[in-house]
Amino acid sequence: MVTRQWQSKDGTWLCVRPLVPADFGIAREALSRLSPGSRYLRFFVRGWRVNDTRLAQVVDPDPEVIHALIVTAQREGKEQAVAAGRFFIGPRGDEAEFALLVADEWQRKGIGKMLLGELVEEARRRGLKRLFGEILANNAGMLAVAAALGFAITTHPEDRKLRLAVLAP
Repeated sequence: MVTRQWQSKDGTWLCVRPLVPADFGIAREALSRLSPGSRYLRFFVRGWRVNDTRLAQVVDPDPEVIHALIVTAQREGKEQAVAAGRFFIGPRGDEAEFALLVADEWQRKGIGKMLLGELVEEARRRGLKRLFGEILANNAGMLAVAAALGFAITTHPEDRKLRLAVLAP
């Protein structure tokens, strides 16, 4: 994917592009600003903290198995990360698990739906047979986004606190 511009529901112009190692600083800043609630909804644990070693790996994905995007906005002349999304191709090579994160102040502006849509398109381009995500049952926003894009939502077979969102792109 190449860089492209996208306009959010509130009219803000955003940049959607591949995640690169140079994004470490803006990604770390965005993660540190997340509310405890958003951290829990994304990482499924309370008290989650940024791990610089892990973050360095995240911003340097292997493009053969990970498709990672970042959404940025210009604020006061500086680039700011507002969302990120990625999928990880499983060992079978024909399915991938997705994950999304939208910064608190940018939620409910259509960014999550746009970002998941980009991941779906890339999954189609790569010929994947299945794209799925695990979502907390109380994460109504993410469940609505996945359903709006055609994902089938079911109770996770191993954990009733989770929902499984599955799409055959």
